[in-house]
Amino acid sequence: MLPTTTVGSFPKPDYLTRARAQYRRGKISSTELHELELQATREIIRLQEDIGLDILVHGEMERGDMTTYFAELLDGYAISGLVRSYGNRYYRKPIVTGEIRRPRAMTVEMFKYAQSLTDKPVKGMLTGAYTMCDWSFNEYYPSRREVVLAVARVMHGEVKDLEHAGAHFTFTQPLYELDVLEKFLDRLGQRRIPIFLGLLPLMSYRHAQFLHNEVPGITIPESHLAAMKKAGERGADVGIELCQELLYQAQHLVDGIYLMPSFGRYETCLEVVKAFLHRRTAEKEAVRSASNNIPAYKL
Repeated sequence: MLPTTTVGSFPKPDYLTRARAQYRRGKISSTELHELELQATREIIRLQEDIGLDILVHGEMERGDMTTYFAELLDGYAISGLVRSYGNRYYRKPIVTGEIRRPRAMTVEMFKYAQSLTDKPVKGMLTGAYTMCDWSFNEYYPSRREVVLAVARVMHGEVKDLEHAGAHFTFTQPLYELDVLEKFLDRLGQRRIPIFLGLLPLMSYRHAQFLHNEVPGITIPESHLAAMKKAGERGADVGIELCQELLYQAQHLVDGIYLMPSFGRYETCLEVVKAFLHRRTAEKEAVRSASNNIPAYKL
């Protein structure tokens, strides 16, 4: 059986959305808002248990969005006015105005609360360094690289706090290159909790371009872009093949994988896993056959 999970965010119930608006207008207190956030978290945990998910998320009910929430808790940020992110969604874009520091743990208490509601493992949820960088204005650091590294350092401390609080798993961003994973693992050093590799099969050249250019934290290598462009109408097949190859190369480096289908194409996940298992079975059979054909010699 393959364990199932979700990416992390759930839609906020109407009563919580209204409460946030009331809080901004000073109509309710932060304590009242927090109680409703806890209520929504309980409902999200119960929902996931009811539908049979194996690794749960707390749903991010306490977060207005994935970037500003952390910027408000970190030193070195100011918050600007509303900026359009995509579609009709807007957020208050953070501004990096000083050295980024983490004065205290940001997500541990909500993680511990969510974990107390279930016997199933709950994931800790953090916004990645690339997303924090690309969804913020930078008025302090000399380069984008320096912003990313500064955020990565403070998020590393948060990961350690979550680990000590009982987090069971680490999930990577969707990756497409083995050397990126190897560098990540080398910097991470010795680890105590399992790491799951994120795989998101590409569907077409246009899909690959969108992920590469529009989604912070996801980088599609030039070789993949060229392969997807050449594939034409076979884009989905080639995307699955590229995913299969990375999974095969990385199998001994990680403790598991999680697959994210695009556009509701869940069958692509099955194709990736089936091809991987078929290849492993074939190799084991080849090794077994070779060992049976080794001549025996008497000494």
